[in-house]
Amino acid sequence: MPVIDIEVTSIKDLVGEVLSLRGKRPKASYLWFRGLNCKTHSLLPKLMRDSKFEQEVFEREKRLLTRFRQLLPHLVADPQRASA
Repeated sequence: MPVIDIEVTSIKDLVGEVLSLRGKRPKASYLWFRGLNCKTHSLLPKLMRDSKFEQEVFEREKRLLTRFRQLLPHLVADPQRASA
């Protein structure tokens, strides 16, 4: 799915754009707002915010994936836990 950049200048315009996009998508799909860049900070994934070195980011991501794989059987077995 491609990323779509839309510039709005008011809350009314933002709501209108979101409703317009939502109407064009299947009911089971979701819209995600990733945030925005700012002069004081850039939009980076959490894994990369504190790290300065590529290897450290890689190690963090590897640990995160390992933990996810460990929890996956429990989340699948108990859907209530997944939504918490």
